[in-house]
Amino acid sequence: MPRLPVSVPTTAPLPSSLRLPTTLPSISKTLLKLSRHSLLSLILVWLCAENQTTCSPCLLGDELDDEDNIYHPAQSLDELREVYEELQKAKGGKRDVVDRVLEGDWRRGISLQQLAMAETQYLLDHPTSHRWTALKLLRITAPDATDSGYDTSSASDPLPRLHMPTFLQKLQREIGPLAKAHYHLTRVPNLPLSILRIQVYETPYSNPRALIPSKTTYVAFPDHTPAIYLSLASAAKPSTRTNTHSLRQTIIDALPKALSRPRHHYALTPTSLSARSLPALLELRGPGRSNAAIGGWSIYAEGTAEASPLASTPITRTTKSIAPKPHQLPTALPTKRKLQTPTSPASKRRALFAAARFGTSALLADDKGIERLDIRFEEPFPGGDDDTEAEWRPDVRVSFRGDDVFGGVRELVEAGAVDGERMGGWMTGEEGVSVGVVRGGRLVGEGKG
Repeated sequence: MPRLPVSVPTTAPLPSSLRLPTTLPSISKTLLKLSRHSLLSLILVWLCAENQTTCSPCLLGDELDDEDNIYHPAQSLDELREVYEELQKAKGGKRDVVDRVLEGDWRRGISLQQLAMAETQYLLDHPTSHRWTALKLLRITAPDATDSGYDTSSASDPLPRLHMPTFLQKLQREIGPLAKAHYHLTRVPNLPLSILRIQVYETPYSNPRALIPSKTTYVAFPDHTPAIYLSLASAAKPSTRTNTHSLRQTIIDALPKALSRPRHHYALTPTSLSARSLPALLELRGPGRSNAAIGGWSIYAEGTAEASPLASTPITRTTKSIAPKPHQLPTALPTKRKLQTPTSPASKRRALFAAARFGTSALLADDKGIERLDIRFEEPFPGGDDDTEAEWRPDVRVSFRGDDVFGGVRELVEAGAVDGERMGGWMTGEEGVSVGVVRGGRLVGEGKG
C-alpha cells in the first residue's frame, strides 16, 4: 500500500508555483470579476515563456488525456496562444473563457502566482475598489531624545532603503511563525509607487487542501516618501472577524520591523488620511511639493505664484491656470434660448474667492478627490454663563460624502451656497486629512497627523 505524503509545518513562504484546486469558489469568483478583455490579456501574460515556471498550462502529452473533456489540450504554447488571440478578436462572454481556463487548459490547478496576478489586475482596472489609509514612517529615537520618542527631523536620517528581496525575507520572518503567506509585487503604471499583495493563510502547512485564505492586504510603497499606504479591511463575517483582525494587525506590526536595520528602527504612525484614490494620497502624502501646500497655498507648490508666501508686496499670480470656470447652469432644460454662463460681478467675485481659498486643488477633473470627510466639533455652546467653571461643549459631528468632497465645496462656493470668505480652512482641504477635530475654528488634535 503506497504511503501518503506527509505535510510538515514550516515557516517558509508559500511558493508561487503552488497550485490550488480549480473547484475552489474563490478562484472562479476572482476570474469572473475581470472584464473579458482584461481576462484574455492576463491569460496571454500567463502564456509568456518567462512565466512558465509558475503559470504553465496543460499541453498534449503532459498527462493522461481525459476523453470526456470537451477542451482538447494544445500541442504547444504557440498553438494555445493563438487560440486565446482568436478569442480576443471574437465576441462573446467571459464565462466561456473562465470555463475553458478552469476545466481545460489549467485543469490541474491555478497557481498562487496566477491568482495574485488576477486580483492585482482587478485592482489596476478598478483603482477605487479599495480604500487606503496613509501611515507615516518615523524613526524611533532614544526615550530621552524627544518627548514623543520619534525623530521628526527629515534631515537627521534618510529614508530606509527598500530592497524588496531583503524586505520580504524580514517580513516573512515576522509572519512565518504564525501563518502561511504569499507575496506578489507589482509596479503601478503611470504612478510613482509599487503595490505589494500579501495573502495570508491560517495554517502552518503547505498542503493546497489546507490553505484557507483570509482577507488580502495590499501595501503601496510610494517612491521617495516617508509613508506607506495600507488597504483598509472590508467588513468581515462575525465568525471570522477576530482572526482576520489579528492577522491584519500582525502584518501592520511586521512592516516597520522589516524596514528597520541595526541602530535604525522605525515605526508607523497614523496620519488621519484615508481615500479610495491613490493619486489623492500621492498628492497629500507623496513625493511632490503639495504635501505641505494644499488649498490656497497650492499656487506656490505649482509655481503659479511669482512671489514668496512671506513677501510683504502684493502677489502676482497666473490666474489662468487656477481660476475655475464659473458655475455652469444646466443646458438640458427645455428652453428656446441657449443659457449663457453667468458673468455677473457677484459670480466673478465668488469665483475669485474660490480660486484664492482652493488654489489649484479641489478640481473635479483631476481625479485627486477625497470621498469622505469626518469632522468632530469641540466648541463651547454660544450664550453660556461665563461664571461657570466648565463650558458645555455639545458633541457635534459632521460627515461629508461624495466623489470629491472638497471639489464639491468649491462648487458650492462658486454657486454662492457657501461663504468662501468666512468658511474654515478645514473646508478647503488644506490640512490634508479626512478625519479631524475642530476647536476654536481650527483643526487640532487627531487631524494634524
